[in-house]
Amino acid sequence: MKNWNKYPLFLLLLVSGLLITGAGYAGEHTIYASYSRQDGWMTPGLSLVFQGWKDGVYPWELFVHEASQTMAGAQEDTAQAEHSLTEETGSAEEEIQESGAADEAAENGEENTVSDNAADQEGGVSANTVDSNVLTGNSIVSGNTVQPMYDKFGQLINTDKTEQQKEQIPMQLPGSESVSDNHAAEESGEQTGQETGSEAETVQEQESAADENKTYEFTQVDESYFDDALFIGDSRTVGLDEYAGFSDNVTFYSATSLTIYNVFESPKKVAQLDDGTKVTIEEALSQKQFGKIYIMLGINELGRGTTESFFTVYADAVNRIRQLQPNAIIFVQGIMRVSGEKSHTDKIFNNENINARNAALAAMANNQDIFYLEINDAVSDANGDLVTEYTFDQIHLKAKYYQLWKNYLLGHGIIRESF
Repeated sequence: MKNWNKYPLFLLLLVSGLLITGAGYAGEHTIYASYSRQDGWMTPGLSLVFQGWKDGVYPWELFVHEASQTMAGAQEDTAQAEHSLTEETGSAEEEIQESGAADEAAENGEENTVSDNAADQEGGVSANTVDSNVLTGNSIVSGNTVQPMYDKFGQLINTDKTEQQKEQIPMQLPGSESVSDNHAAEESGEQTGQETGSEAETVQEQESAADENKTYEFTQVDESYFDDALFIGDSRTVGLDEYAGFSDNVTFYSATSLTIYNVFESPKKVAQLDDGTKVTIEEALSQKQFGKIYIMLGINELGRGTTESFFTVYADAVNRIRQLQPNAIIFVQGIMRVSGEKSHTDKIFNNENINARNAALAAMANNQDIFYLEINDAVSDANGDLVTEYTFDQIHLKAKYYQLWKNYLLGHGIIRESF
């Protein structure tokens, strides 16, 4: 120990080196997953930490990552427990209701019929009507109760418009005389003009609805198509920016280790405005509008959460982008797969996990303003793995092969007549 005391600086460097190396190996499948190890296991973990340090990924983020995983797991367990309890409660209530209905039917001698007498009393409402439910706009109207509906992202659809429609347009049951007909009979002098105006409005509404529901197909485009495009992504998108040969008109908000979890929460200022100011992605999207937005995120997130929790966060991010960029076409790019060797030897970063998450992402596409792009069609072999010759670390493309990615995008443009 006396000899060690003579060299305190050396002792400090030795201990620090061991700690940093340990952090590198501990985070190689999480916070440092996107960094290359060109010499395989012979590449020291120390180099991963230094690569991450350069991009603002610090060793102590390991503890934040583990804490977030634990919290996410706890939340998922709680949600599953609540879901199970809800199902059990619902089943019990259904059994009670069915039992009560059966007893009542037995007393009245009306087995295997549903509300025939009620239909007669309501002035000819058919027995085929199920609980008098009427689909109106974005809500289900059951009696006087409006039950909310949700979009495919799990977001509540705004029902204000539906409420207004209910107030303006009285509900008419089959076989009954409408209030508007009585009013029209009393005001016969205005009937012709009202009908003509109503017909015109109906035609306009139908045409507007057709335009809103119109879908689009992919088409070949030229490089000028990307002049108003934005690319958001991690280190793979950084490579696309550096090696694919896009013009200076194309915008990239990309950074190594960027994830769907921190694309809006990260304090890192990875976006640059036209005047050179560095801001966060959310700030940039609030200040400049784009015609197309391409997203490539997901490889760094494989070690976190489940496919369902990943999809939920991704969908929230897409909804946020739509709020900030209402006129943009959003392209959700599938997560690029890894090589076969990597996939077969890694429990986390493998193509089975990637394919599961891509299947969830593909469900987002409505082919109106959100489109899914299967980038893997351009860079995968017959087995569906990233072509070995295309990659230098089994995850990232070699510089010259980013052109394949770009060519795929050129063959999958969307041309809309108007926004």
